[in-house]
Amino acid sequence: MNRALAPIGSDLHRPECVLATYRGDLFASDSRGGVMHIRPDRSQVLLTGRTAELPNGIAPNGIALQPDGSFLLAHLGAEDGGVFTLRRDGQLAPLLREVDGVPLPPTNYLTRDHSGRLWVTVSTRLTPRTADYQPRASTGFVVLDDGRGPRIVADGLGYANECAVTPGGAWLYVNETFTRRVSRSPLHGGTLGPKEAVAEFGPGGFPDGLALDVAGAVWVTCAGHVLSPSSLRRAMYPVLLT
Repeated sequence: MNRALAPIGSDLHRPECVLATYRGDLFASDSRGGVMHIRPDRSQVLLTGRTAELPNGIAPNGIALQPDGSFLLAHLGAEDGGVFTLRRDGQLAPLLREVDGVPLPPTNYLTRDHSGRLWVTVSTRLTPRTADYQPRASTGFVVLDDGRGPRIVADGLGYANECAVTPGGAWLYVNETFTRRVSRSPLHGGTLGPKEAVAEFGPGGFPDGLALDVAGAVWVTCAGHVLSPSSLRRAMYPVLLT
């Protein structure tokens, strides 16, 4: 963390989620309806798509890169959500629009674990979402699709944000932004055990981004800090796994 920090990319529109590949490609969600590809030589191309299901276009928040080069997009619409697939040729198609017969609210994040299972977070059931920007938030949930049908496996979360499964598949970690904590639940096949808090943040620390590293730590980016190069260190908290 002693190296100087420098911006990468330009003309990015709300790059909420960023992915990096081994060869140096970067992909960032873009509010214009897709993903910005920043190549290793720093040239850029915007990948977008449209579908009749979303006449006002998609509002990508979390994104995931698939083995075939396509993307999964979490649609954080004003009132609706879901998971969509975006191909490099611009084809945009719905993958998941409802769970248990109920349409998905605005959808925050998604990821595939090492087993290929799809995990999806919905921050809140309230409309507008800002109604749940408070410490008693408790309507967020996590959806799992492991080939046996999508279903809610964790509920009552305090504004569920990014999530991650440990490489061995033992734990699911979730950021609960407005209750200001990182929680985890043990994984038992396709079900979750009791939730426990592993980190809690003080005033101004709202956990948003989350990633696991090879040393066994969880890195959390808190949205409550001003992310200038001089303050970025204070906005990232390592939490050792046990």
